[in-house]
Amino acid sequence: MTAPSPDHSANASAEGGRALHLMIVGLGMMGRAAAVVAVRELPLARLHLVDIDLDRARAVAHELAGLDVPVTTGTSWSEAADGMDVALLALHWPQTERFLADTRRAGLAVVSITRPPVAPAPYVPDVVRERTGPALFPVGLEPGLTEIMLGHMVRKLDRVHHVETLCGGLTTEAPHGFPYRLLFGGTVLPFARRPAFVLAAGRRRTLERFSEVRPASLPGLPALESYHDGMVPWLHETPGLNGVDVEQRSVRWPGFVSAVSLLRSGGLLDEDDIEVAGTRLTPRSVTDEILGRRLKRQPHEREVTHLQLTAHGVLDGREVIRRVNVWCRDDETPLDSGMACLTAVPAVVAAGLVTAREGGWCRPEEAFDASATTVLLAALKRHGAHIRDRINEGEPI
Repeated sequence: MTAPSPDHSANASAEGGRALHLMIVGLGMMGRAAAVVAVRELPLARLHLVDIDLDRARAVAHELAGLDVPVTTGTSWSEAADGMDVALLALHWPQTERFLADTRRAGLAVVSITRPPVAPAPYVPDVVRERTGPALFPVGLEPGLTEIMLGHMVRKLDRVHHVETLCGGLTTEAPHGFPYRLLFGGTVLPFARRPAFVLAAGRRRTLERFSEVRPASLPGLPALESYHDGMVPWLHETPGLNGVDVEQRSVRWPGFVSAVSLLRSGGLLDEDDIEVAGTRLTPRSVTDEILGRRLKRQPHEREVTHLQLTAHGVLDGREVIRRVNVWCRDDETPLDSGMACLTAVPAVVAAGLVTAREGGWCRPEEAFDASATTVLLAALKRHGAHIRDRINEGEPI
């Protein structure tokens, strides 16, 4: 990953262009990408990098050496929080919730790429609602960029009937063997069961994840499959989606859902402990370790992350179909992966917005108005993303 020279083209996203003291917590792939984006897109007085692995934090700081931004490192957020304006979190949810609890009364602005869990029931914890400082999340790809772009789409249509989003990180060619590759590190496979949501005439319905498989297509890729997945449970509150049908679906190579179903039917994704040769373990953890190691992306395999939103609606009295595509390849971005680009850039632009918010929780689709979305789209392009927005004549549905 190479840090581009800062030009602060998105300075307008920060409050009055004031130089910020920014802390990034968690320096895996997404946190590292956020650090690179931040030094280019925000006016920074100081960048503080926090990770439990100090060598990892120092390695990221070394990548940024020579830029006109003071960079410091540490292993504890509590030691640096008092001097910060904004914290950008690239952590799993348990660590995110702990950070929010530890800084509840600090007045610190927070952006997180991670959403609260949606099972057994969707919630936003009191440590967020009671914050004296603002908390803007989840701002990643999905959730985050997806909902921001939904707001962008419906603002420019007079009325919307139906919306479908397709989102996924894929190898650019179908992999051999198992129809999936782990693209972003670790061995944990994205096979967990959790609720998926749709809007039917604007009312939220709960479905099973991986349900209603059907063919899908994205520009530049062969035939794919899609299934119900994701969607934040509060999407029905978004202006412009009153009475609208909305589906959010993930895209994978054909055969992916059948493979996951086979693993599940064989008990290999069970979460309950079993005893094997005197050792207690969960089948899911073993599957992750064995299959997760085998499914790591190979050096010759390229990656693309793609978000496609299609809206059927009315513009100037005529039926239209508006389609927005946002995609990024790992070999066309300085951020190591398309997923890192489409996750880190929205989070960093959000960090420039959040200090102007009131205390408590704010969702990204609320914070990104037309002006902020314009800043975001320009920043995505600077970091290698492609954006296509087309409106065609449509038929009533």
